[in-house]
Amino acid sequence: MRGSRIAAVSLLALLLVFGSLFVALGGSDANDRTTVDLGVVLSLSGPASIYGLSSQKGLELALAEINEGNAVPGVTIVPTVRDDGGSADTAAALFQELLDAGVDVVAGPTLSNSAVVADPVAAAAGLPVLAISNTATGITSIGDTIFRIPVADERVVPFVVATAVESLNLHTAALLWANDEAYATSAAEVMRRAAAEHGLEITIEQQFSTNDTDFSAALRAVQQAAPDALLIAALTDATIAVVTQAREMGLDQHIICGNSCNPPAFLAGAGAAAEGLLVGATWNSAVMRGNSAAFIAAFRARFNHDPDQFAAQAYTAMYVLADAARRAASSEPADLVAALAATRDVPSPLGDFSFDAQREPAIDPVVQVVRDGAFTVLDAEN
Repeated sequence: MRGSRIAAVSLLALLLVFGSLFVALGGSDANDRTTVDLGVVLSLSGPASIYGLSSQKGLELALAEINEGNAVPGVTIVPTVRDDGGSADTAAALFQELLDAGVDVVAGPTLSNSAVVADPVAAAAGLPVLAISNTATGITSIGDTIFRIPVADERVVPFVVATAVESLNLHTAALLWANDEAYATSAAEVMRRAAAEHGLEITIEQQFSTNDTDFSAALRAVQQAAPDALLIAALTDATIAVVTQAREMGLDQHIICGNSCNPPAFLAGAGAAAEGLLVGATWNSAVMRGNSAAFIAAFRARFNHDPDQFAAQAYTAMYVLADAARRAASSEPADLVAALAATRDVPSPLGDFSFDAQREPAIDPVVQVVRDGAFTVLDAEN
């Protein structure tokens, strides 16, 4: 164990959630347990909270099972949770704060934009990071201690584009993307490469800011170009607005979206405008991989609603960490890094989870289509 015991979680709600975890060391076998001090940085407020709050629930469920239910014998994970409000600078400052406090590993931050700034803080100190929601290109190349749980856009998007081109007979596309956000910039470049690789000609591009609300000028230009499909790379709120306004203007093209379309908030916000949209994902409840059925049941019992991809990824991350700590029989960061790199076939909702040599998840994505207001796995339809 490094450093002093970390202060209790500052958020009252999290104190109530995680309070019972601190008593898990009681009993005569306390000295035989490996206790991991986990720093968690999530966007629990601000626009990105639609991802962060879902991740928080996945973490909470997994930690309750691991710490209270002894799901991974001999391991206790003690969390300290911080809210970065969706700010990259705040995320980096919180990473440094947690590092100074002596945590053994960090999970987060929520946004790829924040990870680009915060992850180098941990990597420079040799601290392992579990990227539980970052899908932008290059996250794991930040440092040898960065491990990604979700499938990156550079693998998901080409899979979706190839499927769409083949199944929908697409030839041309418009690319609309936010030019001031790391995830969107990365996703746009991946979409360009995927389109070129699979014979989908991008005939027009339109850029915008994440904070824009009126996309009519960009959509009129797209309307005049009359492509077969729209490729959209932006965070959820902006994507909802683009999709909604496109349908209101009469654009009926097929829409292909990045990871930002996966939260339930996207479906709720876009409503009928989302019908037929295609998006790739790391996890879908219709694909019964690994222990997905048990995860869904436990999540529903605890929170009274269905989990999404972000909850499943965070839940998986805690079991991957617990498995690494069990095998290492240590919470030292260097030992955890080595054990995480050797992760093989950990049962999870994402399937039997392993890291490849680049510390990326060795799992396949799924292609989803929105049907009747819900995500349906495309393969299940055909």
